[in-house]
Amino acid sequence: MYTFPEQSKQAAKWTMRPILTIEERLRNIPFPDPTSHAANDMGVEMKFTLPETVYMDENTQEVKIAIWDADKDEWSHEHTGEVAAFSFHERKIHFSTLKFAPMAMLQSRCTDFPYRNWKLRCVDHDVALLDLETKRLNLVFEISALQLKLIECDEPALAHLNGKDGFTPGYLLEELAKCGLLLMPRDEDAQLAGIEVKDRMTEERAIVDVALGVRAFHFRNCKWNQSLDQANPGVSSENIVMRIRENLEFDSKFEEDYEPDWRYVMWWNNKVSFVEGCRQN
Repeated sequence: MYTFPEQSKQAAKWTMRPILTIEERLRNIPFPDPTSHAANDMGVEMKFTLPETVYMDENTQEVKIAIWDADKDEWSHEHTGEVAAFSFHERKIHFSTLKFAPMAMLQSRCTDFPYRNWKLRCVDHDVALLDLETKRLNLVFEISALQLKLIECDEPALAHLNGKDGFTPGYLLEELAKCGLLLMPRDEDAQLAGIEVKDRMTEERAIVDVALGVRAFHFRNCKWNQSLDQANPGVSSENIVMRIRENLEFDSKFEEDYEPDWRYVMWWNNKVSFVEGCRQN
């Protein structure tokens, strides 16, 4: 290719611009900037949209926005303010932060615990129903061989789980936890929830007896089973008590349901017995 002399001289003066890597082009400036002398107590307003599969109610007092503290290797909400607002229509959470880092929405492990009420009964030879009334939602589970199914749930955040077959109990409970419903408390959560941990041997005996007897009996919770109120004490931590009624026809609900129709059953670590009164003197 022919070039004019003047163009050749000009081209000789040109140099190639170096191509920098992303690490060389971008510089991570933390907020607040440690090199800045300006006041850093002014929070930055933040908003983010919750996924459709995360359940939230109107009460956001226990919800915290946490910042990852790399030095302590833990989540901390020291640099974030209270959740200012939550719009159900837009599903947006509004808060302020004094620091930029990976963020997460946290809530108490006992947000839905202790349960307000529960009942367990068979509706067929190999199918049982468990009604669970938590602090925020009423949930109904269908229990069959190696399967747990969420049914009769009209909550939009749980629509992807409602009525779906093929879930093992552990998998479904993990999926509910991802939706913000933790139904798997640990023993260390008992004090925060205001309940008393039961004797492990007594608990195991009660679980086995209920599992074997649910085909013939309808089991319900008893309000005297758990209480830390000294003025109105419940049964000892060495005992477990439930209400029980025969259910030979697999009724999901009793047409006539009166308190005298129910009896109280108490477990010890080595025996089980019907009892007339559950309160201890």
